[in-house]
Amino acid sequence: MTTNIVLDGKPLDECETITSLGLIIDNKLQWTTHINEAIRKTNFKLYTIRQITPYCSIEKSNLLISAMCVFLIRYSVLVWGSAKKSDINSVDKCLMRCVRAVFKVSNAC
Repeated sequence: MTTNIVLDGKPLDECETITSLGLIIDNKLQWTTHINEAIRKTNFKLYTIRQITPYCSIEKSNLLISAMCVFLIRYSVLVWGSAKKSDINSVDKCLMRCVRAVFKVSNAC
């Protein structure tokens, strides 16, 4: 069932996703797209940070990863915290990668 919404006499186009205040909302109100994008950005930043963490203390590594990675995952968690279990599991795995990077533990765990 398609509903045409008109604003100022012009019909609005339907779209798959929209980004508002950094939150990606899809047309089914599921959070998979937002979570996957946050994880992708976190992994990219985490890779970069891992290059310099061998030269940092645990405290400095924690500060870097918290400031540059963890906030991406935690942003708007109150909104998307009710996501599918598989999405939440993906977030948990990403956060564990962050913890391992802070404590300089191998990914082989």
